[in-house]
Amino acid sequence: MKLFFQFCGPAALRKPWETEAMLDSFRQSLRAADHPRYRVAESERAADVIALVESVAPKDWRYLAALAAEPVIRRRPESCFTINYDDDAAGFLPGLYAGLSAGRFHPKKHRATGYLLKRTDRVDEHAAKRDRVPPRLLFSFRGANSHPVRARLFDLDALRTPHTKILRIDRWFDHTAQEEIDYFDEILESHFILCPRGIAATSHRIFEVMQLGRVPVILSDDWIAPAGPAWQKFSIRIAEAKLDALPEVLRLRLPEAHEMGRLARLEWERWFAPDTKMLTAATAIEDLALTRPPSFTALSALKEWHSFRKRWEMGWSLPHRLQRRVLRFLPL
Repeated sequence: MKLFFQFCGPAALRKPWETEAMLDSFRQSLRAADHPRYRVAESERAADVIALVESVAPKDWRYLAALAAEPVIRRRPESCFTINYDDDAAGFLPGLYAGLSAGRFHPKKHRATGYLLKRTDRVDEHAAKRDRVPPRLLFSFRGANSHPVRARLFDLDALRTPHTKILRIDRWFDHTAQEEIDYFDEILESHFILCPRGIAATSHRIFEVMQLGRVPVILSDDWIAPAGPAWQKFSIRIAEAKLDALPEVLRLRLPEAHEMGRLARLEWERWFAPDTKMLTAATAIEDLALTRPPSFTALSALKEWHSFRKRWEMGWSLPHRLQRRVLRFLPL
């Protein structure tokens, strides 16, 4: 199977880091895997799969028209699959999604994925010393108050003990260098790291914790785990409604923490490391291509979104838009 990578959607939406160099990193990752079944195509014509990389920029109902007008989707709808890492993805196209919630996930058109783009190089520096830093904290979390689950974490007194650390940081993507260092230091100093959902059902934190050889504690009912890793062996998943039970659950699992952290690192190397992540993605795309109904293509997927029901679900119907316009002019 040969994959051709290209951007999809209006160029004006792309973030500064969404450049040809980003696509090159995906190509290099697939080449590094050196798998006989998956290769990089040098042109659309030579490709079996067109991997359409969407920008992480926020999207609304107008974005649908932009996708439907994409020449490659109209030329080869059966070959187009998205690579999408939106925080709150809608799931327009068939393909891979990092942030698609369970309520929008459909197995005939979606596969869950990790993040194919690394958030910061600082994680590599800390991963190199993961075996030299003995954990002293039972668990820790630092992050922004971006979801009710996180708000509850900040409010629960039971989570604050001499052996835990919960810290609210009112930043988004403008962290200082020292804050990044502190974030990774705290992960290495903890047996368990809380990974609550934020705007997205998923989080970079899950995969960074795996790379650092510690145990992710996933607090997100809507998260869809990517296929492949043996998640139950190295991670702990706790329902959002049971946050109060965190200290007791994790104290009971403490004897397992070292081995779980070791397995987390091994599973990261197998599925999400720089030379394996695109092989994992290619395998998921092939699985989707082989199991979806033959009539289901990128173009037919987009047509499903023309219904009033779909637009209502996303808050994009005319009544929703009029309501937002009126609210702009009301006093706070």
